[in-house]
Amino acid sequence: MITRVVMPKLTDTMEQGVLVEWKKQEGDAVVAGDVLAEIETDKAVMDLESFGSGTLRRILVPDGETVDAGALIAVIAEDDEEIESALSKDQKFQKPEPSKAQTPPKTSVKATESSKGRTPEKPQVKTGEGKATPKAPAATTQPEEKPAEQHPARMEKEKPAESPPPIISPRAKALAEKSDVDWTQIKGSGPGGRIVERDILKMIKEKSAAAEQKPDAIEKPLSQMRKAIARITTQSKSPVPHFYLMIDISMREAEKLQTQ
Repeated sequence: MITRVVMPKLTDTMEQGVLVEWKKQEGDAVVAGDVLAEIETDKAVMDLESFGSGTLRRILVPDGETVDAGALIAVIAEDDEEIESALSKDQKFQKPEPSKAQTPPKTSVKATESSKGRTPEKPQVKTGEGKATPKAPAATTQPEEKPAEQHPARMEKEKPAESPPPIISPRAKALAEKSDVDWTQIKGSGPGGRIVERDILKMIKEKSAAAEQKPDAIEKPLSQMRKAIARITTQSKSPVPHFYLMIDISMREAEKLQTQ
């Protein structure tokens, strides 16, 4: 017997559920009452139990996916049962049938009897009496001149001239090696672009500031409980009419008590 496993609606306010984790995999034997998966509702994480026995033939929703309540998520059946009928009830899980390639119709060309064995007639040229028709001069063909073969120019890539390493003072170089700073990428501020000690100190300060920066915020999807809290909080304000009361109160006596 085929058992269609759907996302249950466990509460009146539940519209969607998250399939946290499958406890059974495709091909596993299932008995009625076995826990198939964990479902996260808008209030808690609960076990989804099987209502039928057989083999878990098909899993339609992977772990971590959000599914509408009532949607088909798995099919349980015997090994020899055909489950396509159960899947066809949900169009989004139905496999599309391969379209048949349309072949053009074969056309047969039959030769007519009048065209069989006939060759095209040559046009007859009428000539005058005793006068021969002048023959057209034979076309003289001149040998085609072959274009001169052009050899592709060999372009030799010139290696870019390597720029000399920047000049650095001995004291600055010792500080850079001690602090593990790549001084070859620093633009010196000394005379003639020379790297001096203050350039190395500036680089060390920038590296330490970058290391102290807080990591970027990590975005995480809201749980069903957080979604329910946000939805109910919004509903408590937007559709419900509100009214406010205001009254003036003299706080002089209260201020006197504070001074005592």
